Amino acid sequence: MKEGERVKWFMSELSKSKAGVLGLVMILILIGISAYTLAAVPTRDMEKWNQLDQWLDNPPSAPPKWINLLTEKSLPETYIVESRGGAAASISEVPELYSSEVTLKYDFHYDDFPSSLILSVTVLSYSEELYMRVLWERPNGDRMTIIDHIFPSSPEDPPHKISERFYISTDPEVKMRLTSFILEETGLSLYPEEMSTNRVLFLKLMQGRSVSNSTEPLKGTYKVRVMVQGFDSRDSIESAKLSIGGKVHGLAGTDSSRRDLLLGILWGTPVALMVGLFTAILSTFTGLTLGATSGFYLGKLDEVIQRFTDFMMSIPALPILILLSFLFRPSIWNLVLLLALFGWMGVCKVTRSMAMQFREEKYIEAARSLGASNLWIITHHILPQLLPYTFAQVALSVPSAIISEAALSFLGLGDPTIVTWGRLLHDAQIAGAALNNYWWWVITPGLLIALVASSFSLLGNALDKILHPKLRR
Repeated sequence: MKEGERVKWFMSELSKSKAGVLGLVMILILIGISAYTLAAVPTRDMEKWNQLDQWLDNPPSAPPKWINLLTEKSLPETYIVESRGGAAASISEVPELYSSEVTLKYDFHYDDFPSSLILSVTVLSYSEELYMRVLWERPNGDRMTIIDHIFPSSPEDPPHKISERFYISTDPEVKMRLTSFILEETGLSLYPEEMSTNRVLFLKLMQGRSVSNSTEPLKGTYKVRVMVQGFDSRDSIESAKLSIGGKVHGLAGTDSSRRDLLLGILWGTPVALMVGLFTAILSTFTGLTLGATSGFYLGKLDEVIQRFTDFMMSIPALPILILLSFLFRPSIWNLVLLLALFGWMGVCKVTRSMAMQFREEKYIEAARSLGASNLWIITHHILPQLLPYTFAQVALSVPSAIISEAALSFLGLGDPTIVTWGRLLHDAQIAGAALNNYWWWVITPGLLIALVASSFSLLGNALDKILHPKLRR
């Protein structure tokens, strides 16, 4: 049978297996996701996974935004509004004083309140001191000052570029200012520690009605006016950014450190496929080589290889992997080598028995009579007949490698510099995701691990039936 005819026959047989086709389609989808991740998601985004200060704009432990489709109540999504400042203008009342202003607008139309408010301001200062005032304007015309701040002077020569972040949600001064606002709007007093800043800023207030009894948000366009004043016309606001943390975020939600789980899930896909395939290929071909050599030569060499194989099979793999992970530097490649070290024994046993049958065939005796060396016979007659079994075994070995890597990462023994699905589950366990009902943090990576394992198992079983003559019958 020619090579082209073999490929057609193989594809025809594979198309008859529904499980094999399903497994192949699932694998192709995973490969497509991996290719998209490697091409479209910058490596620096993965590198900033451990830099927790890079995720402060996101809400902590927020479910994915698509749950809004399943609930009657519209939960707010994370929104970031940013603006560049303009040149400073002189104040008519005080000609020596210059003011620079930025207005940030936010259209609020949700049925619940935001989870956090963070204002980031960058100013360019030529004055010894700069004064900043932040006004909060509500859709009904209410206006209040929420921040009064003096930027510290610098001993260095101007200009000075100063960047500061204001956590409006937790700022005690903002709460103190809101108590006066509540008293003015409702006629009722409220202690600062009894209020939620995010709730009060977006709440529909009514005269004589306490804040605790009000649950309806005030919808419409909110404005945040950032004004900076100094004594130099060159003083200016370079940028102002308002981060409104939602109750939902992204397609996969966030973890307790505000990291976008979608990024971890995307990067975990090529890592899982790489670990599974590299481990399976390395362990399978190690077992193939040792098994073919043992079954062909027999004698003392066979005895040595088989006793070593029996010894490796008797070792409990997981405890030894945990011990070796402690001894060696955490690395994804070290992990692949360790997993391959304990994955070749079954292949060795099976290929040995198959090689023992092949060595007694007449074409092997004919090759010997023509002067062929043992190495030539193994590489040209034994190994080619073992390869079909090897292809199926590679596919069947991938799930165990992926699950083993996830188990070690779940125990905190994986590569800390790389995001994997097992590491996501490890972080979820540490944060008590199951107890706190952060289901999106646990279910998504868990399902993906099961999906990858199932896809390769389906394809491997189909290949085994197609390529193994006895199973076909």
